[in-house]
Amino acid sequence: MITVVWMEFHITAMGSPGGLSLHTTNDESYTPGLPGLSYKREGEKFIPGNMTLFTKLKKFKTLLIDDDEWIRDSMSIFFKSEGCTILTLETAEEAISLLEKEKYDILIVDYMLPGMNGIEFFKKISRTGSDPVFKHSNKRPVKILITAHGEKEIASKAKQAGIHDLIQKPFTPESIENSLKKFI
Repeated sequence: MITVVWMEFHITAMGSPGGLSLHTTNDESYTPGLPGLSYKREGEKFIPGNMTLFTKLKKFKTLLIDDDEWIRDSMSIFFKSEGCTILTLETAEEAISLLEKEKYDILIVDYMLPGMNGIEFFKKISRTGSDPVFKHSNKRPVKILITAHGEKEIASKAKQAGIHDLIQKPFTPESIENSLKKFI
């Protein structure tokens, strides 16, 4: 159980009689010295660090486009284990059809896809008006390109296409988290 009281919070471990009391200051984050435990300020409360991102992500719909089944399955398991919505597709063409009917807040797209590549996909949805708008504001979605091809030319084209971030393969779930933290 975690009880948050203005500038003080108490952590009571399950089965622990007295619990542990931790105090903090007006800092934006606090690490109590326990392995893997950190807190970030959200308003007047401190909440566990990663919970901030996943709490926010639960409000958004994420679309992942990658022709690698293992990546689609892994990312799907990861997002769903955190209670977040994600749909995975194999091709950009499938996604274009979907975006004509549904809106997504976060688009994570592989560069090298069968048929249309990831940059062409982002350019096409911008031209055709299929570029969705956030459910919660008038902003465009977060656009992330994942690629095993780290050439400067791809990075330049990605920037011109309005892509917010470029993640190099191989990547970890933490790479995706770090990218999303910049924009969510």
